[in-house]
Amino acid sequence: MKKYLALLPPTPYLIVLPLIMIPRVVVHDLHLLPLTSPVYSLMALIPLGVWAFVAATRKTEHPLREFLFIGAVYGVLLGLTHQILWDASFGNNVPHIGGNLAGKLDPFWEEVVLRKFAFISSIGTGLVTGALFGLAAVLGRRLRSLGK
Repeated sequence: MKKYLALLPPTPYLIVLPLIMIPRVVVHDLHLLPLTSPVYSLMALIPLGVWAFVAATRKTEHPLREFLFIGAVYGVLLGLTHQILWDASFGNNVPHIGGNLAGKLDPFWEEVVLRKFAFISSIGTGLVTGALFGLAAVLGRRLRSLGK
């Protein structure tokens, strides 16, 4: 088990970096601020800036792997947040399946399908975010090694 735990980034990174992304998600899902407001923009950009700072400055042997783990945790937290706030976010305007499947499923099962896809999409978002910052960290690491 210790062998596998050694693959993970240090706990503060694994917890703090994903968590700082969640307040914007809550504000978005609950429609607390307009998406065009400066505060909302700061809530979106500051956590990404922190991720970029960590990617640029943290010295690690496996930056891509670490950021993929961090991104996976972010994706799970993003998905859970969306699920918890689903009813408050959509109110009486719940999403529906369109196209050939429009109206074919019982409303309960339609919501189950939509929620599952939303959760999977959130994990994908987290993994892509982690991969992008991980690649930036790899690039930064290579550039630092060239300067030595």
